Amino acid sequence: AGANYRIDIVTPGPCIISARYGNGNQVANTIIKSKSNISNNRSVGIKEIGDIKFALYPNPASDAFILELSNPLKQGNLEITNNLGETVIKSPLRETVNHIQVSDLSNGVYYLKITAENMKGSVRKLVIQR
Repeated sequence: AGANYRIDIVTPGPCIISARYGNGNQVANTIIKSKSNISNNRSVGIKEIGDIKFALYPNPASDAFILELSNPLKQGNLEITNNLGETVIKSPLRETVNHIQVSDLSNGVYYLKITAENMKGSVRKLVIQR
C-alpha cells in the first residue's frame, strides 16, 4: 500500500510545478506548488542535444575535465558559457581526447558547447565543484 507521487510541469507560459501524492490513479493532495517565470532553462532534461557525440568526465569537475569525442571533428570548437551567457572559455578541439583546464572558474553550473563544420552543435551542462 505505497503511495504514488507525480510531478506536473505545465508549459507554455509560466512554469507551474506541483508535487502530488495519492493511491492508484487518483491524486489526493497537492503537497508543493511553485510558479516560475522561467522562459529558457537550458538545464532541464538529460537528453544530449546536437549531432556531435562526446563523453565529458568527471562531471562535476574541480580543476580539469576530459572531453572525449566519438569521432574526430573538422574545425571543432569548444565554448563554455556561464549562466549569464558570457563566454568564459573558448578553444579549438584538435584531438579526439582533450584535457580542459577549468581551475580559473568559480563553482557553479556552466554550459559546454561543441561546434564543427557542417554539423549541428552539441550542448551539455558542466558543473564545477571543489
